[in-house]
Amino acid sequence: MGDFRHRGAVVARVGAAALVLALVAGCSGAKSGDSGSASTSRATTSVSPRGTAPTADPDPRHLVLGDCFTADHVTLRGGIGAMGAVHVVPCDRPHDAEVFGKFIVAGSDYPPTPTWGPTADIDCGNLAPQYDMDSWTLAPSVAPVHAFLPTRAQWAAGDHSGVCYWVPAPGPTTASLRHDQTTLTPDQYAYLDAAQRPESALAETPQKWEETGLDNYRNWAGGVADSLTTETQLLKNHHWPVPAQGPTNALLQRLDTLTPLWRNASQTASLTALKSAVRSAEAQTTTPQEHAVRAALGLPTKRVA
Repeated sequence: MGDFRHRGAVVARVGAAALVLALVAGCSGAKSGDSGSASTSRATTSVSPRGTAPTADPDPRHLVLGDCFTADHVTLRGGIGAMGAVHVVPCDRPHDAEVFGKFIVAGSDYPPTPTWGPTADIDCGNLAPQYDMDSWTLAPSVAPVHAFLPTRAQWAAGDHSGVCYWVPAPGPTTASLRHDQTTLTPDQYAYLDAAQRPESALAETPQKWEETGLDNYRNWAGGVADSLTTETQLLKNHHWPVPAQGPTNALLQRLDTLTPLWRNASQTASLTALKSAVRSAEAQTTTPQEHAVRAALGLPTKRVA
């Protein structure tokens, strides 16, 4: 959780409405739609990473989950249509971008151009925190998100998939943005899996869905409290290595203090009182305790801004 105000902002940036999608040609005028609308796609991450041998491919839509690649600027813009060749390289070598997910668009008809932006935003937004579970390292404002999308001809041939990828700023990198079960230790995964629960709940604010009535705020605050309770149980149920046991117990003690603040906020009688209670809860921080746990588990101890 860390600083609740900061953490909520980070998670919101990876949500559907906050991602930046660069579209070319026919999609250049597409705007992101209502973030509260249902996605028209089925997201998937069930693609295996490639080996380590550098390969060239004339079609960037052949890229798979975990591919790091180099390409020229035109290719990196993404979108629909001819974009140029890519060169797949090991992620520890200099590369321009990294594939973090693929999604399949539902339906039989080719989507109208204006819907491509919202569709890709939603599905890429859902896939980003699955590929990089660690919100301390996930920063779309630093690593812009793009997508390669099918043309009408590709759609007619049965290819309905979109490819989501990051373009790390300010330029080529030798680091991978991947932090998931394939790259984390079991203890790191257990911790990040627990920490994601309140992060996700905090991001689903009433303002995000333009539902700002008292009941909506109550439900949201109650959901945050529930997610903190879930995090607590997950942390208690895992057998932590000795170096992490003391820091985890300290974090649990902090959560025991923090959870009732959100529960009380969900039970206030007025919107003014609720917002005041939420501000008090948001002012609390678990950053020192999280920092200690992360250090014990070998996770990054500095947030990406």
